Amino acid sequence: MTLAKHRLENMRRLANISLLINSLNTIVGPVGSEELAKTDRGFKTLTIMAATVRREYYGPDALSRVQRLQTIYDKFACKNVRHVNYIYNKKGSTVYTKPRGLAVLPLSETELIAAVGCVLEALEVIIPYFLLYAGDLTIVLFVKDMHAAPDPVFHRDIQWSHVIQQADHPLEWLLVDFDDATCPSTIPAANSDSECYAPPRFRDVHGAEVDIWAAGKLITDAFEWIPGTSLELRDLGLRLQRQEVHSAKDALILMRELSK
Repeated sequence: MTLAKHRLENMRRLANISLLINSLNTIVGPVGSEELAKTDRGFKTLTIMAATVRREYYGPDALSRVQRLQTIYDKFACKNVRHVNYIYNKKGSTVYTKPRGLAVLPLSETELIAAVGCVLEALEVIIPYFLLYAGDLTIVLFVKDMHAAPDPVFHRDIQWSHVIQQADHPLEWLLVDFDDATCPSTIPAANSDSECYAPPRFRDVHGAEVDIWAAGKLITDAFEWIPGTSLELRDLGLRLQRQEVHSAKDALILMRELSK
C-alpha cells in the first residue's frame, strides 16, 4: 500500500510538472526557435515569432492591404486607443506587430469578463483619460476610442481568435487582426459566414452595432467551455446580440456591474 501510495504521488507530481512545462512553452516557445507557429489565412501567412507576430501578405492587393492596415493603426496612435496591438515594423508586404501575446481562451468567468471588458474598452472608453506616473511627475494622457467621431474605426471581425491575452497580465487582453477594419462609409461584407457575424455587416452603412453584436457573441460562445457562468452574464451577451444595448460604453458599464 505504501509503495502504491508513493507511486501515485509521483504520478501527480509528474502531471503537475508537465502542466508547468506546457505553460512555459506557450509563453517562451522552443529553445533556439525564432518561429513558433505558422498558419495560412487565405491572403496572408501568420507566423508567431519569439517576440512579434509576422504577417506576410500576398496576392495583387498585398501592398494596398499593408497600407490600409498602417492607416488603421495610425488612427489608433492618434487616438491613444487602448487594448490593441501595434505595428512594430514593416517591410514591403510584411508587417510585424507587438506584443505577441498568448492565443488562449478565457477559462473562468473572471477571465471572460476581463477579456470582453478590454475589447469593449478598446471600442469605447468610459473615462477619456488615464494617468501615467514617472517619479514625482504625473502625466494625464487623454484617450479616444475606436468608435469615437469624427473618424471612427469598426473592427467588423471580432472573435476569440482575434483576442489575445497579455503574457504577463492574465486579466489584460488585446484586440488584434484589423484586416477587415474599416471607416465610414461602410459597404456590405462579402464571403463571410452569416452565422458568425452580425446581420448589419451584410448591409450598407453599418457601424458600431456590428462590433457590439460580436462582443455579445464572445460571451455566448464562451459558455461552451466555461462551466458555471452566471445567467446574468449570458443574458448580457444575448442582449448585445439582439442590439438592445446601443453602445460599447453602455455594454461596458453593464458588464462592470456584473463583476462587483
